[in-house]
Amino acid sequence: MDWFSSHGGAHAQPQRGQVPAEPVPPVPARTTARPASATGQHAHIRIADDLFLISHRDWDGKPLLPDRVLGLALAGAALCELAMLGRVTVGDGILIVVSDADPAEELAQSLLRQLLSQPEPLPLRDWLAYLASGVTAAVGDRLARAGAVEVRKGLRGKRLVPVDSSDAFFKAGRLAVMLDSGSQFNPAQAALIGLVNAVGLIERLPCVNPAAIRARASVIMQSLECPLDGLIAETTAVVDNAILTGRT
Repeated sequence: MDWFSSHGGAHAQPQRGQVPAEPVPPVPARTTARPASATGQHAHIRIADDLFLISHRDWDGKPLLPDRVLGLALAGAALCELAMLGRVTVGDGILIVVSDADPAEELAQSLLRQLLSQPEPLPLRDWLAYLASGVTAAVGDRLARAGAVEVRKGLRGKRLVPVDSSDAFFKAGRLAVMLDSGSQFNPAQAALIGLVNAVGLIERLPCVNPAAIRARASVIMQSLECPLDGLIAETTAVVDNAILTGRT
């Protein structure tokens, strides 16, 4: 199933923007072997699911962010998932597929096939802008299939509401406890903190010491390694631009 076409109709493929001032670096050789990082603890990464739940009120599913900002951030989260599965990397702002082995999970599989449909690598920011229009519905569908959210109708239309509001609240609460306690963050958790910070929700986490949140989050994000560091930096930049230009 092509989740881009099923959520929002047909879209033009992203087009390369202005030619970079510096030459594009050589593209790493692509492999069809299943990457080692796609097994074990990285096989069921759900950064986008956690970000989706944190970005909506846990008791009624009301979005806490404008649609465009949420879409850009979830696009970054979905690409972080692919990066941790060993499928993509980032070089000088260019998103590069390094393995075309199909991921087991449906959303990751559909996303990778979209990336592979292009004859050459494109700027990461182009992909974020393109993916933003359909990824929120796709992540919501994944959560619904997992039984984490359900559709509820209201006066303002349909919303995806957590089946267990306490479990949804736990997503933010766990991050808050880890920030307060100075716990070690694994790469997926650090990327999630970077995305929560990018959309301005870091201070909404139920931390005991809110004044120390930003400083602690900054230290955590500095620990990110390639390609997660580039993915978070570029996602933050496009979110900032969307807010500043009013394209939310």
